[in-house]
Amino acid sequence: MRQRALVALLVAGSACAFHTCSPASASVRHKNSVRRRVSEEVESFDVDFDIDRLDAMNTYITDVKQKGYVPASSNIVYDCTHGQWLLMQVAYDRKIKLFASRSAAGVADLAAIVPDDAQVLFTGAFLPKHAKRLLKLRNLHSVVVPDAAAARALSDAMADERARLAAKGLSKVSRARERYLTAGGGAQLAPPDTAVLERIRVFLKLPEEGSTTAAAVAATLAEVREGCPGVEVMGLWGEGRGAYALLQEVKAAVNAPKLKVTLPYRGVEESFKWNQGLGEGRGSIIWTFEFE
Repeated sequence: MRQRALVALLVAGSACAFHTCSPASASVRHKNSVRRRVSEEVESFDVDFDIDRLDAMNTYITDVKQKGYVPASSNIVYDCTHGQWLLMQVAYDRKIKLFASRSAAGVADLAAIVPDDAQVLFTGAFLPKHAKRLLKLRNLHSVVVPDAAAARALSDAMADERARLAAKGLSKVSRARERYLTAGGGAQLAPPDTAVLERIRVFLKLPEEGSTTAAAVAATLAEVREGCPGVEVMGLWGEGRGAYALLQEVKAAVNAPKLKVTLPYRGVEESFKWNQGLGEGRGSIIWTFEFE
């Protein structure tokens, strides 16, 4: 059933929060945005959207949360590479705050529109040229890297950007203002901002299931830890059930009990039937899902 929905886009400073005022059947509300101050600019417009898709999205998220015994919404990532922003709204209303894209340009677009308390992940094929763009995303959660070389490219880009900002110095206007304040006995200006992201978190992408070993993964993790300052490995980016078993071996090998593993949701039978007996072990799983 396609209906016209009234959509309000609220702009607060540099952040955009999506907010939907749709028919009651859609059950889409953005509670945070209605609490924002009344001085915000509000633009309303109509969109033509299949309301049933919003209900289906709600049902899908319920399946992931309940049947997957997901301990918290922070253990869910919505891959919206091909998703529409109204579906992102539904996910956000269901307390999902992690949004992923397999496109470098797409993750930059996501970073510009998600609310301030949400974060974005880049899960596509990483190239060194992506590093500088990713470092500019202040709400970047993590990047999926295929190997230690990619992690090193991120680390090197962080160092290069810090050096560039440090060498840039003050502008002519700022230098003149500093001289004025110094001559008048005032406090000197703070040094130029040389801060980029203090650290960048990564997931190590696992190859096809069965084509690697815990020892090989542990060696890569050790290489990243030792040779990539500012890069923190959050866990493994897996594609199948075997990634969970591999995670347990890697945790023991590198003494890293907080490592996590991502697994794609592919339906209850395939994704969750084996998950029922894991107990507290489910806390180390981050489920990813797509919905278009």
